[in-house]
Amino acid sequence: MAQLTKVQVLEVQDILTEVVNVPEWGGEVTVTVMDGPSRDEWEMMLYAEGKADTITNRRAKLCAMTVIDPQTGKRLFTPDELAKKSGVALSRIFDIAMRLNKIGGDAIEQESKNLSGPGNGSSTTSPGPGDAR
Repeated sequence: MAQLTKVQVLEVQDILTEVVNVPEWGGEVTVTVMDGPSRDEWEMMLYAEGKADTITNRRAKLCAMTVIDPQTGKRLFTPDELAKKSGVALSRIFDIAMRLNKIGGDAIEQESKNLSGPGNGSSTTSPGPGDAR
């Protein structure tokens, strides 16, 4: 395998996004892979509040960190705003955010299945517009 240069690494668009249909809201939202600082923020929440299964409003928090405006790449919601929304809708987004961000063992296994070839039924995943962060 070839050694990458700094320029090659910095030019790679590695912040992927996925459009998620949320029928409870009557449309779609864009979910993104967290950049380094956002991932650190998420992990700090885990340490501050205990482990993942005990985080208060964990779905709302992860969704707020990963639902973005597809034009600007900026977060659309705060955790407090999303905490008032349907748990069903949040779970839909949360599951995708977990998979995209490789959070939890099932996420990595699912991603492997999705990447196993054409016609795999996965939705499109692409670099987001604000990926040159």
